[in-house]
Amino acid sequence: MTAIEESQEQVVGVEGTEDWIAVAHDSDSEGWDWSAISFYYSPSARRYFWYRDGGCSCNWHMDMVSGIGEFEDGDRQAAIAEAQSFSTECETEVRAFKEPK
Repeated sequence: MTAIEESQEQVVGVEGTEDWIAVAHDSDSEGWDWSAISFYYSPSARRYFWYRDGGCSCNWHMDMVSGIGEFEDGDRQAAIAEAQSFSTECETEVRAFKEPK
């Protein structure tokens, strides 16, 4: 999993995510199938939020997100645990989890 260096990475069109900072993203694909996960930190909520989904070549990660309630949330340890779970299932490696400023 690589840290997202661009602070411009944002959740688009979802009310309540305006102050979210992208901290990590990972994806895996095999043929037409894919799975992906994205992590954000909200300074105002002092919590991490993440969204995990999968699909086929006809859609992509977070295409169907319509509200903040579709994200899971927790503290930093919960977010890292979810990242590790994704990495184990998809056989990828967690290499970074950027600390928010």
